[in-house]
Amino acid sequence: PVLTRPSYALDVNLLLDICKKRQGYEQVLNIMQMGFQGGVLICITPEFKLELERKAASFVDDPALKLVNAFPVLNTPGDVSVLSESLRRIVFPDRSLERKSIQNDESDLMHLAYCILSKVSGFVTREKALLRLSSEIKNRYGTSILSPDELIVDDQHTPNVLMALNSDFILEKSYNSLEVKGFLK
Repeated sequence: PVLTRPSYALDVNLLLDICKKRQGYEQVLNIMQMGFQGGVLICITPEFKLELERKAASFVDDPALKLVNAFPVLNTPGDVSVLSESLRRIVFPDRSLERKSIQNDESDLMHLAYCILSKVSGFVTREKALLRLSSEIKNRYGTSILSPDELIVDDQHTPNVLMALNSDFILEKSYNSLEVKGFLK
């Protein structure tokens, strides 16, 4: 096919944004809606469910954990731990492995490694350390790291126009065009 749909893996914190109605949760809902309507492929990494299980350990019958089963999970070829360790030197070069929140760092690296090995178009997260390095990761590994703000461009939550060009997905901020807005609705 000439045009293919981009695929995006979601970070677990985006689901928690929705559950807790944190700032920007409407954007995440819109991204999920785009996936449910077939505009993009939305998936999660195997680490997503593991991370949510760790966070939900104190809850009985956690509804967020049940919701996770509705999302397709990446099936990753290759050794995720080797790539994750390589990514650590890029993303968190100066962070101690003895830090209190090292488990969060490990989880972020695993999500990203799964995305790279599965060749998804992008990993959608609000993690600032990952977002700062999105250009470098894209150039090295071919996977974009995006915030929900980069996929949803205006107050009415009109999605960016996603175009496929030789398997490289370009986000084109053309929300000023009434013709494009009309087409997207």
